Amino acid sequence: MEKREISFAYHSRSGKSSCIPVEEFPFTAQKLLAYGPEVKVVSPRELQECVRELLEKTISQYS
Repeated sequence: MEKREISFAYHSRSGKSSCIPVEEFPFTAQKLLAYGPEVKVVSPRELQECVRELLEKTISQYS
């Protein structure tokens, strides 16, 4: 089976952009969650899933 590489690019207010490899998605998801509802991941789906999983784990601690 062929391994698919995934990354995403973001643009900061300073105009700089960067690519983040899929291996860094869990760390990136944690950092993005620090912004609360001010941030929404629209793609890629793999990063959305990382964010969702972290949110579900957090919510489960209060259930």
